[in-house]
Amino acid sequence: MQPRSRAWYLRPSVHMAMYMITSLVSNIIVVTANQYVLGDLIYLADSRQIFKKVINDNSLHRILVNWLPFPVVFLGFLIYVLPLRFLYNHSREEQKNRGLLRLLNAPIVMSLLAISGWIMGVGTQYIIYTIHDVDVSRLEVLGNVITSTALSIMTFVVSFYTSDLINRRLYIPFFFPDGVSPDMPGHIHVSLRWRFEIFILAAASAPVLILTLTSLNFLNESDSPQSPTTLYALGGAFLLSGMLLAALLAAFLQQPIVRMQQAVEKIRNLDFSVHIPVTSTDEVGFLARGINEMAASLAEKEKIKDTFGKAVDPRVRDHLLQGTFNPGGETLDATVLFCDIRNFTRFSEEHTPAEVVQWLNRHFALMAGAIESRGGIINKYIGDAILAVFNAPLPLEDHARAAVLAGRDMLLANRDLQNEPGFETVKIGIGIASGRVLAGNIGSPSRLEYTVIGDTVNTASRLESLCKKVGLPLLFTRETYDQLSKADRENGSVRRAGRARVKGKSTELEIYTMDIT
Repeated sequence: MQPRSRAWYLRPSVHMAMYMITSLVSNIIVVTANQYVLGDLIYLADSRQIFKKVINDNSLHRILVNWLPFPVVFLGFLIYVLPLRFLYNHSREEQKNRGLLRLLNAPIVMSLLAISGWIMGVGTQYIIYTIHDVDVSRLEVLGNVITSTALSIMTFVVSFYTSDLINRRLYIPFFFPDGVSPDMPGHIHVSLRWRFEIFILAAASAPVLILTLTSLNFLNESDSPQSPTTLYALGGAFLLSGMLLAALLAAFLQQPIVRMQQAVEKIRNLDFSVHIPVTSTDEVGFLARGINEMAASLAEKEKIKDTFGKAVDPRVRDHLLQGTFNPGGETLDATVLFCDIRNFTRFSEEHTPAEVVQWLNRHFALMAGAIESRGGIINKYIGDAILAVFNAPLPLEDHARAAVLAGRDMLLANRDLQNEPGFETVKIGIGIASGRVLAGNIGSPSRLEYTVIGDTVNTASRLESLCKKVGLPLLFTRETYDQLSKADRENGSVRRAGRARVKGKSTELEIYTMDIT
């Protein structure tokens, strides 16, 4: 939740008053228009006379019918908007969520409360008529109900759209900076179709009802032989046609928008195989065409990303695409593992290139599984050799131990591989070194490669070559050994393998190995 702002409308009293005043004013406007402009036009003359005599001429009746609904509705408004105060103080999360729901549902709920005054007023009016045995014809009752319905619809629409505008302009952007979730529990979802239908109902149907009632009044006051039923039928036909046109317009706009909504949901779930039929050349068609083009572009980018992930480790790919790496490289502690196949040259001479590739892929699949399961990243394949890194570019705790265990797993996997036909004589050597490396993009401006360089990398490569000389399949440096846990160092399988001089080093290295049982 965002902190309290100094904006004038972001105060609890102002926030609550905005909704209440909007609904009350919309009601007052329609009531005033009814009392001073429309009353004598839309109510039947006899009905109007009865109302003036029984209601207006009696102070108590006038208060009960005309004025009591206002404080009752006002009390309903107040009860509804009070939880909005939770949005502006240090309330519990449950209370804040309650306030957010009241904010989102305010346009529809406050508008329904606004027209409840009409229902209360009309109901009270006929209760008074019943108590005083006032004889009212069915035609008069029907006319009053139709009139009240038309006026209440206009009240509802004015209140709803004004409150909705206030929410969209002022409060939703502040309290929901990331947008309102359509799945928010308790939120009354007002569809686009419903908005169009209720708007057209107020813009077309309510005026038709008012004009029909006005025409009936003029007809009753004249000597025309035309039956009132004809005007009622004509008004009903206009009303029905207006509602049908509203439904058609809403369906025309809703269907493509629903398709777009479904397409966006699929795209959000990384399903780019969407295509929206473009059936118009207006703004809706333009938007549908844009979504289709966006989906096609995203599908192409996802294909490129997937292909990129096969050329480099997907974790490295994602790390590079996030743009969080230093283009000039970063110096860090890491453990480098170098693995090579023994007598691979002779093997290549005895087999076809296709057989060699098939054999290598099987070997690399097992080795890669052992490395990646320990958190390592295969930096590159160099012919039949593998260069793997632990702790670059992604951080990895106990990277030295992870590399040693990965080396052990690789030797065990290689032992199982020797049981398969064609792999009986396959042997590997593994060199592991820990220390400082420079990890980053290296290459020309037109083509870069993420890799690690430094003495640690060279040492791992030299140790791998030393494996053949000392007759051990796995060797690692004293720096790697020192980073192992005490339990690992005291494990009987980890032991010192002596000292050796390797190419490029002026001093001898203290080397260690792990026996594979």
